[in-house]
Amino acid sequence: MNARLVIFDFDGTLADTRNIILSTYTSTIEKLGLPTRTTAQLQATIGIPLQEGFENLYPSLGPSVTENCCATYRDIFNKNKHNYIPELFPGVTETLETLAKRGTIMTIASSRSHDSLIEFCKENGIDHYFSIILGADNVERAKPDPWPVTHTLSRLGIPAS
Repeated sequence: MNARLVIFDFDGTLADTRNIILSTYTSTIEKLGLPTRTTAQLQATIGIPLQEGFENLYPSLGPSVTENCCATYRDIFNKNKHNYIPELFPGVTETLETLAKRGTIMTIASSRSHDSLIEFCKENGIDHYFSIILGADNVERAKPDPWPVTHTLSRLGIPAS
């Protein structure tokens, strides 16, 4: 059976973004003078919304401090992202090409910001494969909530089944 629609995540699915995520977390933590966290603790935040990641790393911080952590992270990321092009995992381009030839609709739903998703997809030459690219900043509720999936289905006129 051929899939009619495939919704991809970006970080850790299409591209290896682990190094820039870990580096940005580490720089943010150092800049804000927060207690250090292990690589394993930082890795556990990959794929979840940034706010939730900081809440998991520092449960005792209040919402305003967590928001400051997120703002600092984004500032550091935006200053450094031009020095980093995430590498696609082996076989990603070929898989996308095969799916496109089969007529499969492809989209992305990610916890990453929409602008960085667009930029990273363009830098890797894969942006043209995706009819919808949703980042955490352009959804009502970020994953793991099903909203990005149900919203994608609705926009494409595909019934959930």
